[in-house]
Amino acid sequence: MPRYCAVKVCRNRGGTASRQDNKRISFYPFPLQDKPRLQKWVDNMKREEWTPSRHQYLCSEHFTEDCFDIRWGIRYLKNTAIPTVFPSCEEPSISSSMKIFRNSANILCKRKIRALVLREEFLVCNKPDRLI
Repeated sequence: MPRYCAVKVCRNRGGTASRQDNKRISFYPFPLQDKPRLQKWVDNMKREEWTPSRHQYLCSEHFTEDCFDIRWGIRYLKNTAIPTVFPSCEEPSISSSMKIFRNSANILCKRKIRALVLREEFLVCNKPDRLI
């Protein structure tokens, strides 16, 4: 079953590469047994009236580098780690590829409209005079 990040505006899921330094994204379960630490995690996420389950995770992009221990080339989350890296806005960020797609779509739409207007002008200007 794929893992998804529980942060509302985060679109990371298992198997994707990180946006930072091409590191692989890893996922960490909420510290459900450590209530004070769990509360800090949830408070930092700014999700009110919400309680995580054992099936929910946070991705590695919400933790600073000092939250990890690296042993034998494997990145482990420290038992004291608190996630502090969260987007400041409520709207999901748009990837650069999505921006390019939107711009391309806008350009194509404008070209189609211009072509239709030019065609209409051509038809109006070159309309044969009818004798009635």
